[in-house]
Amino acid sequence: AALWEGRMTQYGRSTDVYRHPVDEITARVYSDPPMNSVHVQKTGNALRFPDGQSVSLKMGLPDGDFRAGFRANHLRTVAAPALHVGFSATLLATELTGSETFIHVDALGEKWIGLVHGVPRFEIGQILDVYLDPKELFYFDQEGRFANAQGHTYTTGSECSYVSDHP
Repeated sequence: AALWEGRMTQYGRSTDVYRHPVDEITARVYSDPPMNSVHVQKTGNALRFPDGQSVSLKMGLPDGDFRAGFRANHLRTVAAPALHVGFSATLLATELTGSETFIHVDALGEKWIGLVHGVPRFEIGQILDVYLDPKELFYFDQEGRFANAQGHTYTTGSECSYVSDHP
C-alpha cells in the first residue's frame, strides 16, 4: 500500500503499484528517491518538452498537457540510443551511496535526482548533459491521475524520432 498524509492512495501488489501508480502522488511516494517530473505537451504523435524539443511517438495518450514522471535510474548522464532526449542541467549536489551516486540537478527549472553507476568526478555547479528515454516516462494529467493507466501503450517497434537543438 502507498500512504500519503494519513490516507491510502493505492493498494495492491508492490510491483503493480510501482509499475502502474494511480496518480502522481503515489508515484512520488512509492519511488525512492521520489519520482522526478517535467511538463510536456502532446499533440498528435508529437511530445513537446519545455525547451522546444519534440519527440515523435505513437502512443495511447490523448492530446493535452501532462506531467511526465521518471525515476532516478531513468535520468542518464550518457546518451544511449539516438531516441534519448537531452537537456543541460546544473549539478547541485551529489550523494555517494557506495557503488552508485545520486546526482541532484536543476534542469528546465525543475529539481531532478538521477542515479549513476560508480563514483564519477563531478564538480558542484558543473553543467551536465542529462538524458531521458521518452518510452520510460509516466504521464499524469492535470489532476495528477495516471494518464496511461493501461500501462505504457507505445506501439511495438514504433518509429520513434526526435528533433532537438541540443548537441
